Amino acid sequence: MNYKSLLNRFLKLLVSPAKAWKEIAGEEESLDVLSSYVYPLIGVCGFVTFIAEIIRYYGDKQPYEIFRMVITDCCVMCVALFGGFFLSAYVVHWAGNRFYGLKNKLSDVYGFVGYSMSVVFFTYMLFPVFADSRILLYLLQIYTLSVVWEGVPAMTGVDDSRKGGYTLIVTAAILCSNIAIYMLFNILM
Repeated sequence: MNYKSLLNRFLKLLVSPAKAWKEIAGEEESLDVLSSYVYPLIGVCGFVTFIAEIIRYYGDKQPYEIFRMVITDCCVMCVALFGGFFLSAYVVHWAGNRFYGLKNKLSDVYGFVGYSMSVVFFTYMLFPVFADSRILLYLLQIYTLSVVWEGVPAMTGVDDSRKGGYTLIVTAAILCSNIAIYMLFNILM
C-alpha cells in the first residue's frame, strides 16, 4: 500500500476533482479500491476519532468509562462508513442498471463510489475534532455533489443529458446512507 499516492489522490479529489477523475480513468491497471483507498481512509477516520475522543474525555471520567466511550464512538464511525459505502454502492449499482441502462461491474461501482466518498471521509476525520460544529460539517458534505459531477463522465457511460439526475442519485445515496447509519448507531449506542 502506497500511502503517498493515497494521500495525493485523496487531496486531488478534494481540491481538483476533474483532474483527479481524468487521472483515475486513464489508469491502465485498476486498483483494488477497497484495500488501497476506502479501508485505509476508514482506518484514518477511526484513528482520528480515537485520539480526539480520548483528548475530549480525558479527566472528566474514570479511565474505563473513557475507554468504553472512545471505543463506542470509533465503532459508530467505522460502521457508518463501512455500511454507508456498501449500501450506497449497492444503490448506485442498482439505479445505474435499472434507470440508466448501465452494465457496470460491481467492482467498477466500488471504485466510483469509493473515490466519490472523499469528501465524506474528510468530514468524518473532522467530526471528532469539531464536535460542536457537526451541522457545518454535514453542510460541507454537499461538496460531494461536485466530486460526483466531475466523476460521472470519466467513470460511467451516462450521457450528458442524463448526467444531472445520475449525479443526484449517486450523491444522495452516498450522503444519506452514511448519515442515516451514523445517526442510527449513535441513537442505539
